[in-house]
Amino acid sequence: MRRAYQSDDEIGMIPREMAQGLRDLVGRAMVDPDFLVALQRSPNALLADYELTADERATILQALARLAKTADLLRFLRDVRLFTRFAEPELIALAESLHERRLRKNQLLFREGDPGDEMFIVRQGAVLVSKAIRGRVEQVLDHVRPADFFGEMSLLDGSPRSATVQAEADATLLALDRVGLQRLTDTNPRAAAAFFHALVHVFIERLRRSTHQVAEATRWGLEATGLDVESR
Repeated sequence: MRRAYQSDDEIGMIPREMAQGLRDLVGRAMVDPDFLVALQRSPNALLADYELTADERATILQALARLAKTADLLRFLRDVRLFTRFAEPELIALAESLHERRLRKNQLLFREGDPGDEMFIVRQGAVLVSKAIRGRVEQVLDHVRPADFFGEMSLLDGSPRSATVQAEADATLLALDRVGLQRLTDTNPRAAAAFFHALVHVFIERLRRSTHQVAEATRWGLEATGLDVESR
């Protein structure tokens, strides 16, 4: 864990109007990452060593809860193949641009043809991706599981949704919309560049897979007609 403050001068940035007990606690947490980790694990025992009001104690516990939630989100994002090569500052900046969406089982997220400007990452649960074949008949194209993502084309160009997505089970999604992406580009160009670079690799991978599938389908079609594929 990186230290936010590393010198006595920087520690002096702690507001002087802050009560002494709280100043001591915050100052130590800023320069001692091991103490901060211990504080997250056993807050009540360590907070007892500092003179804190009930409001100060409650504020610190809330801050620790937010810190733990952020750390948990960053650990999850590390498992998303789109972000595996992100440096920590870029990953933190990206995480701040995401917002959470919850779906109940069978709840529709969007239909094929709907306008869209978001991509989604499945954090918990699963969603079904399907496409209309005839009338009300739907063909399931994919089951999207935790750490997988979808909808990135609509994020980039605002194109209508190419398929229908609904929750296969209760699901939690992380969404990145065009406003969030623009904000990321404006405030942290390095994080935005890392994101676009990762997307390019995903697109190349999908293009290669599609090319292979087309080649296989062509070969099977020729074989079905009785043509000698090998001799051509």
